[in-house]
Amino acid sequence: MGFKNVLSEILHATVDTALRAAGNAAAASGEGIGGRTVAQWDRCWECIGPLKTANLTPYNHCVGLYRHVVHGKTMYIGRAIELYNGGIRKRLSDYRRENGSARKHTSGRTINANLDDIITYVMVVGDTEQAIEDTKRLEAIFVAKYRPEWNKLLK
Repeated sequence: MGFKNVLSEILHATVDTALRAAGNAAAASGEGIGGRTVAQWDRCWECIGPLKTANLTPYNHCVGLYRHVVHGKTMYIGRAIELYNGGIRKRLSDYRRENGSARKHTSGRTINANLDDIITYVMVVGDTEQAIEDTKRLEAIFVAKYRPEWNKLLK
């Protein structure tokens, strides 16, 4: 194993440990985020169907998380925090475009390449500045909980 691979493994292990700690601390303390516990938030995922054809219009003015599932396995968790620029709708529609900003990054290219297999779940956190901050906290917690493969490989 080369030096770069060893460094990459150490970095990913450190990030994973920090994320697990953040998620475990919030879950263990029963700490509320946006007036809900982590367990309550985890019950808020709503299946919107295949990413390729999902109706995203209802999510135009809200922020939150999205979770991409392929063959029953959570592969990616991301956040949409552009409250005044299309919210969750814009973030998810970027992945469906033939060309666009979402595919400048490895995660966007991977998601676009797997559009036919992705079932998407969304978690609407809200439509306020505070909801943006809550979304950032929730993302770290749920990435730690679900440990999605594409989050680890694509960062």
